Amino acid sequence: MADRVSSALELTRKLRGARALGELAPASRAAFTRDLDRLESALGGDAYATVLDVLDLESKLRGGSSSSSPAGQSKAPAPAPPPAAPPARQTAEIGARAAATLEAIDFPGFVASLLTGTFQAIVDASAQQIRSYAELVASLTQSLDDFSAEKVSDDQARQFLADRHPKELVLVLPAPGTNAAPRLAPRPAAEGSSPAWLGKYGLAGEELTAELANGLLVTAGRRQVGEDRLQTLATMVLMGVNRVVVSDGNLRAKLQFHAAAMDRQRVDVDQQQAGVAGRAVSSDTRAQMMVSTTKVNAQADAAIKAELLGEVRIAFRTETFPLERFADSAAIQLINRHARWQGPPSTGAPAAPAPTPPPSDGGGGEPT
Repeated sequence: MADRVSSALELTRKLRGARALGELAPASRAAFTRDLDRLESALGGDAYATVLDVLDLESKLRGGSSSSSPAGQSKAPAPAPPPAAPPARQTAEIGARAAATLEAIDFPGFVASLLTGTFQAIVDASAQQIRSYAELVASLTQSLDDFSAEKVSDDQARQFLADRHPKELVLVLPAPGTNAAPRLAPRPAAEGSSPAWLGKYGLAGEELTAELANGLLVTAGRRQVGEDRLQTLATMVLMGVNRVVVSDGNLRAKLQFHAAAMDRQRVDVDQQQAGVAGRAVSSDTRAQMMVSTTKVNAQADAAIKAELLGEVRIAFRTETFPLERFADSAAIQLINRHARWQGPPSTGAPAAPAPTPPPSDGGGGEPT
C-alpha cells in the first residue's frame, strides 16, 4: 500500500513539471494545480478521503462538474444520518420477562386451590354417604303402608301386576298426545273368572273385572311391591352397607420453568481495490484506491416455557356403617322384622331345652 501511495505522489510531481502544463491558459493551469494539491493532500491522509478526492479528480479530468460548485460558493456537506438505535438484547430482557411470567402463573395460589379442592371433595363425599345412609335407615323404620304410599306409585303397581300375571292381565297405555293414565285391564278370556293368585292379595273368590283390576287389586299390588322393596333394603342394611374411607394420600404440585435467550451478530467485511486512470506523462501509472464494504447481521432469540403440574393420589378402604349409631334398639328390631329372615335360620329340629341346674343343699355336697 505504501508503494502505491508513493507512486501516486511521484505522478503528481511529474504532472507539475510537465511541459504541457505551462502551455495551458492561466485559469486552467491554476485549477489543475489546485486539483493536484488536493490529490497530494488526500494521498497523505484518510483512505476514504483519498477515494473521494480521486473520484472527484477523475470527474474533473473528464470534464464533469458534479463535484464542483459555482464560483464564490462552497458546497455544504450533507448532514450525517442519525445513528440507528441498537437492537434490544434479549439476554438483557429475559430476566424481566421471566419474572412477569412467574407472577402471572401464581404457583402458590395453584397449590392452595389444589389442597382445598381435594379436602373439600373428600368432605363432601363423606357427608353424602352419611346422609344417604341415614335417609335409608329412616325409611326402613316406617310402617309397610307408609313406605308403600311414599316409595311406590300406582303405575309401578300396575306394571308389576301385568308382569307377574301376563295371562290374565294386560297394561293398556293411553293414546299419544292425551293426558289419560295407564290402566290395567283383564284379558277377554280371563274376564269374570276368579284366578287362584287373587288370594295372595287378599281378594280370594273375587271376580276379575276392570273395576277390580284398577281398584283393590292395584292397591294390594302396591303394598306387595312396597313389601318386597322394604325386605330387600332391610336385608341389605343388616348385612352392612359399605362406605369409602380415605386412609392415606399425597398431593404433588410442580412448576417447570425454562427460559433461554441468545444474541447473535455476524459482521462481513469486503475490501476491493480499484484504479483511476489520469492524464499523466507515463501511460502505465495509475492511482490506486481501496473500497471497503461492511455487512452486519444481528439476530436475537428468546424462549420461555412454563409447565404447571398437579397430582393427587388417594388410598382408601371400605368399611360398613355402624347401624347402632343411626338407629336405636326399637328401630333395629323393626328393621329385623322387615328383613327377609325372621330371626336365626332354622336347622330343621327344635333345639333341646337347656338343662335346669339342680338345687343346692347349702352344704357343698353332692345331691341325693
